[in-house]
Amino acid sequence: MTMTPWLPSHRPVAFGSPERSNLPERLDAEWAHLRTSRRALRTARSWASRYPDHPLGTVVGDVADLEQIRRATQRPDDAERSDDAIMLALIELSREEELAGRIVLQHLLPALISNARRYRSFTDRTDPVVQVIPAAWLAIRSYDVERRRCHVASSLISDAVFQAFRRPLRAR
Repeated sequence: MTMTPWLPSHRPVAFGSPERSNLPERLDAEWAHLRTSRRALRTARSWASRYPDHPLGTVVGDVADLEQIRRATQRPDDAERSDDAIMLALIELSREEELAGRIVLQHLLPALISNARRYRSFTDRTDPVVQVIPAAWLAIRSYDVERRRCHVASSLISDAVFQAFRRPLRAR
């Protein structure tokens, strides 16, 4: 029996249930390569000169792995909103540098997947993750850094979920 390579999946799918996407796995594989890429690290280190007295400049100055930047966007117990400051700086940078947006997206990915699964029954046969990730990218690129300065990660997740699922439901 020969398998047809152009079919997305060869496993049976129950009627009415969305087919699971491999997009998160592809993004994780891309991240595994990107996080230690010399070119990406060189780009990230160049941000230190743009943000010399900023938490982001401190993090990227001698970065050896992009995962260090992603981890810096998580709230340590003793930090005073430095995670939001780093996220805001990365969002500003993402307008010129896709790498900065990709770091933010990688940080948001687990929460985006978790929130998207709640909307599984609202989608046709597509995995809701396929809808929420592009919406997250749009949310990152259009985030208002001047007016929305705190709870940045949760705001981005909320914006992406609204764009992908709630707005279409309201239109109906």
